[in-house]
Amino acid sequence: MLLIRDLMFCKPGKVRTMVEKFKAMKKLGEKKGMGSMRILTDLSAERYWTVISEIEVASLEAFMAMGQPGLPKDIDAVIGFRLGRETYRATIRDGGLRSERGPAEGADAIFSGTPAAIAAAIYGGLPLDDLERDGALSIEGDRALAERFVTLFPLPPKAPVPA
Repeated sequence: MLLIRDLMFCKPGKVRTMVEKFKAMKKLGEKKGMGSMRILTDLSAERYWTVISEIEVASLEAFMAMGQPGLPKDIDAVIGFRLGRETYRATIRDGGLRSERGPAEGADAIFSGTPAAIAAAIYGGLPLDDLERDGALSIEGDRALAERFVTLFPLPPKAPVPA
């Protein structure tokens, strides 16, 4: 069991607003089965504008999955990664993802290249063909699965820049 704690220092007079936002997040989290969140504020301290949120989770992986939409349940595959001398395996099953250090061999699809090249495909949307042509990345195994895999982790929209 892990305790995840977020510590925030608000501007003076803004603690109540932050606590109200965390109470709303707590209600949403409980509806989605994320567990109970504790919200703490300081009663007396050097700073009177501290807000702390705490949530207990079974593992770091469980915490990271909170609020994520989940992966499609129709994928049952193992993806291998060769990043220099390091090799990893990611297993996608029942809408979840489990990754670990391990041999890439035997995976349904294998990505070989630098972390930056793989990130460019997954988060930057660069076509696999272009990355392969440039020698930054190579794909082995099920090409259609590799093409689908890079679309499974979209980034949220960029926040607007304040004027």
